[in-house]
Amino acid sequence: MKKFASILWVVPGVLLVAMLLLWNQDDPHASTRGGMAGLGKINAVLELIRDIYVEEVDLDKVVDGAIRGMLEELDPHSGYIPASELKEVTEEFQGEFEGIGIYFQIRDKLLTVVSAIPGTPSDRLGLSPGDVIIEIDGKNTWGITNEEVQRKLKGKGGTSVAVKVRRSGLEQPLSFNIVREKIPINSVESVFMLDDQVGYLRLNRFMATSDEEMRTAVSALQAQGMSRLIFDLRNNSGGYLEQAQRIADLFLPGGLVIVSTEGRLEQFGEVLKSTDGDDLPALPLIVLINQGSASASEIVAGAIQDHDRGLIVGQTSFGKGLVQRQLEMRDSSAVRLTIARYYTPSHRLIQRPYDKGLASYYEEAYDELDPNALPDSTQDRPVFRTRAGRVVYGGGGITPDVRIHSGRLTQYTSRLRTNQAFFDYANHKATSGPLRQRLEAMGWPRFLENWQPEEGLLRDFAAFAGDKTPFDESEWRTDLSWIQGYLKRELARVVFGRDEAAQVDLAMDPALAEARLLFGEAERIQHLASVAAKKK
Repeated sequence: MKKFASILWVVPGVLLVAMLLLWNQDDPHASTRGGMAGLGKINAVLELIRDIYVEEVDLDKVVDGAIRGMLEELDPHSGYIPASELKEVTEEFQGEFEGIGIYFQIRDKLLTVVSAIPGTPSDRLGLSPGDVIIEIDGKNTWGITNEEVQRKLKGKGGTSVAVKVRRSGLEQPLSFNIVREKIPINSVESVFMLDDQVGYLRLNRFMATSDEEMRTAVSALQAQGMSRLIFDLRNNSGGYLEQAQRIADLFLPGGLVIVSTEGRLEQFGEVLKSTDGDDLPALPLIVLINQGSASASEIVAGAIQDHDRGLIVGQTSFGKGLVQRQLEMRDSSAVRLTIARYYTPSHRLIQRPYDKGLASYYEEAYDELDPNALPDSTQDRPVFRTRAGRVVYGGGGITPDVRIHSGRLTQYTSRLRTNQAFFDYANHKATSGPLRQRLEAMGWPRFLENWQPEEGLLRDFAAFAGDKTPFDESEWRTDLSWIQGYLKRELARVVFGRDEAAQVDLAMDPALAEARLLFGEAERIQHLASVAAKKK
């Protein structure tokens, strides 16, 4: 028996060698035939897996994995989107989907409502921050995944879904029958006046509706007396190239290069220019960027900087300057393949180097020790000139005109944020009860301008968070102003809403505070652009 068993073990090995030898013999010129030889090799390996692997496998999954592997060898941004994910990815940038209209998080395996989207079915029925959805269509949600939530709550408009909610302060759960409808996805995340002159507009992505949202938002700010604008592109990871062109076009006079693309094939080279269309008013402009600003954000920031249209403030942007084309496969999956590179109007390459591998590529982008993020990093970087002759720097990403570092939190406060202690405490304390009543009675303007968490509330928070985040007195005192701010923000979210929470966030934002002092420099740059335009 032992002899027989050893023969069985050897045969597949012999078969494997024989099949690979046969594959090579089928094409004696394989080493010179490039891609065709590679396809034959892939097919041979797939046949081996199908015929002799230890157990049956889903070959579709194996093929998907092979495609991912091939694309990962090319660059960090070519990629594969399975058919099961393509619809959701497309919806994210179309500006709407059909569902019930909530922002949610999975907290300790519980499906928790962060907030209802204003004007949606969930908002009209009164779903509130901190509500825990314990059942969907009669099935318990404990341990549910993000993908399952999407699948169960999204659906065709006009259909309904039954949800059961546990709300703090109530003994019995609440039941809702929610009729799905089209839910808008807004790319303008925040828009309001910071004072009687300065408007603030935050764009979180470049979607199909972004340029129209921008026009509407700016018109609303103008109606409130805006004469200066802060345009926040921090942590905006990009989106549609067409929208980047249109939004840059809103700020620029006609006939100026916004971005150019260059690829191996001439057909993928293109120069996109501004038009003489309906521009936004030529008011002093500051654009905020950071290491999370990428792709379309960098195109807009680069065009504004190179044409001296506004002051770029913050941190060196991510450096994602590769152009992808999405190609749909027969099975409704898609391949995103890099076909060209982006260049700013001064011909700076936006893409950062990625020759150290994917791990280093992403780690360095968000590392304060990244050479591109250091104050003296410009010494060894290629120099370019703006339209008015100002020096700007290449080497990857957009280097701001004025660099502002965000600072570092202590480990204790970082853990509080990672463990979502502020979020949980606000949901626990302010969805109902005396704290909510007191803050509601105070009203939003007084809350924003004057209220800070008092000592008793802060100590109660520290005790609440202590189970997951052991108290550290020294680090608590170091970050006390940040802790107060984060707690105030989450209480604002629960009691007043998401927009109000964003305003609290901005009130304690050091980059924004410093940017508001820089409009003199923004006006100087704008004047330089005007002089340069007249000379030409």
